[in-house]
Amino acid sequence: MLRRTIVNEEGKSPIVLRVTYRDQQRDTFTGMYVEDRFWLKRVGKVDPKNPKAGIINGKLSKLAHRVYEHFEELIYSRKDFSIDDLADKIRGKNDPPETLMEYLEEKIKEYEKRVTHDLAKTTWYKYARVKKYLCEFLKTTKKLENIPISRVDAQLLSQFYIFLRTDKKNCNNSAVTLMKFMRTVLRKLLQRGQIKEDPYAELKLRFTPVDRGFIEYPQ
Repeated sequence: MLRRTIVNEEGKSPIVLRVTYRDQQRDTFTGMYVEDRFWLKRVGKVDPKNPKAGIINGKLSKLAHRVYEHFEELIYSRKDFSIDDLADKIRGKNDPPETLMEYLEEKIKEYEKRVTHDLAKTTWYKYARVKKYLCEFLKTTKKLENIPISRVDAQLLSQFYIFLRTDKKNCNNSAVTLMKFMRTVLRKLLQRGQIKEDPYAELKLRFTPVDRGFIEYPQ
């Protein structure tokens, strides 16, 4: 299927593999993109009019075959398995997420497991708030539900900061605090090379001096 809610700089949308098992569904990004006008929804292939149709359709056929092989492997193992087990087989358990919201969901769950061990619950709430606000930002400002990690840059984060100040009514220091939590979350993506350059290097986020008699909290 084609994820039309995501469009890259070339005007192409990602081709997504949807797996259904026992009335449950999981989507996996294939890493292939195509313009909406070239996607043949009924057959799940790229229109032959597209110059790269042969290459993309060939890869899709191989992917479908690999999915079938993984499914057969799990069936013949005689062990009970879930849709997530099948999805892990298809993606490879160590494959990193390819979209921002998918990655954030993974990180929030990771942080939640650390609560009471080495992470305060109030800190976890701030991470969860960043994810919630980012989701709202994409839907209201970008009209999107998700974006590829590769599109995370200084411009996007600058717009997110403005969203925190205007739409969410956070003062500067509260917005900067949330942006710093966002930076911590994104650090691993920089280490993996999924984000090529540190977008925060271009951002000028500074705390405003305040009277020590008052404490500000992110809203």
